[in-house]
Amino acid sequence: GEHQPTTLYPYWETSLKDLNTFGISVRMYFDMLLIVASFLFLAGLLNLSLNIYYWNYSGESKEGVPFMLKSSAICNQYEWVECESCNDEYQDYFPAYRLDGQNVLKTACNFEDWLFAGIQS
Repeated sequence: GEHQPTTLYPYWETSLKDLNTFGISVRMYFDMLLIVASFLFLAGLLNLSLNIYYWNYSGESKEGVPFMLKSSAICNQYEWVECESCNDEYQDYFPAYRLDGQNVLKTACNFEDWLFAGIQS
């Protein structure tokens, strides 16, 4: 056969319309990829203010928390409180590791002073 010189498509200069040469399915794939990437980028920007807030909220209580979870609303402060009926009739409502026979492990974080950005500001 004949050998014709070929050129690759330039990475940054190829438009979505140029992908029509590969068929409509390839263009639809990259169109959808662009839409999903744009949506996820926008969602990340909207969530950035909450990440900054939770990163700074109660920093001393987040010792031992993995780096990727430090900007989440994780609460790792617990205390044992007395609960007589938690081990009997309400035992199905609590995981086994939160019960010790007389007490139940309860979250000790104060959720009332949390700021819900966008709802209360």
